[in-house]
Amino acid sequence: MVASLFSIIAASLVIERVVEQIAEFIPRKRRKRITWIISTIIALLFTFGAKAGIFQELGLLKEGYPWVPYLDYFLTGLLIGGGTEPVHSVVHGLEKKKEELKYRAERAKKDAS
Repeated sequence: MVASLFSIIAASLVIERVVEQIAEFIPRKRRKRITWIISTIIALLFTFGAKAGIFQELGLLKEGYPWVPYLDYFLTGLLIGGGTEPVHSVVHGLEKKKEELKYRAERAKKDAS
């Protein structure tokens, strides 16, 4: 799991740096929107091509439907397209939530015994 989280953060950083270089050629008036679109397209191509998704690994999307991995790739692509700051914030929050749910499950198990 740590390796996939690291790869998501690394991909986000690389895409962000590449798009920063491209941004110099985009008119200032539309720069923010166009760079976000470019980043998101590159990120979606990466996540679908590499089949990279983090939400299933974190237990937030359950398997059982054939479309769930594609939803995971799509959401991960949107997350990466937002840049490193949103990726870091979301990953940190998801890890805390997962640990909290695990603690609650262990506590409920103890209380049931």
